[in-house]
Amino acid sequence: SVTSIKLKDTCIGDEGAICLGEALKVNKSVTSIALRGNNIDVKGAACLGEALKVNNSVTSIDLSFNIIRADSVACLRGALKVNSSVTSIDLSCNIIGDEGAACLGEWLKVNSSVISIDLSSNVIGDEGAVCLGEALKVNKSVTSIDLSSNVIGDEGAICFGAAP
Repeated sequence: SVTSIKLKDTCIGDEGAICLGEALKVNKSVTSIALRGNNIDVKGAACLGEALKVNNSVTSIDLSFNIIRADSVACLRGALKVNSSVTSIDLSCNIIGDEGAACLGEWLKVNSSVISIDLSSNVIGDEGAVCLGEALKVNKSVTSIDLSSNVIGDEGAICFGAAP
């Protein structure tokens, strides 16, 4: 059985992500999905999110270098609130912004399986960093969060214990 799917930089877009999401709803062997650089937007994220609500085998998902915005994150959030198998998620180099970071913060308050999350290069500012920082006060599973190359200033940095 296939345990890893790597479709990096293949431009599958939302249509391909929708097909993959439908397959993941019934698949029990895939543990890792790498969808870096595929122009996946809200429709594809929504279908992947629906799949992750019922799939308990995927532990790692890479959605870096796509078109993941706040509305896309909202589609994933519902799934990741109930999914207990995903331990690593890479959302780097998207356009999540403060609104998307706040949405992820809500999810992190209730998720207890994710240990690593990459949010680098996502136009996250102080507001988003504060939301994530507050969530991590509650979340005890995350051991690694990458917020590099965002637009976080002193206010956001303070939430993570950095001196201004």
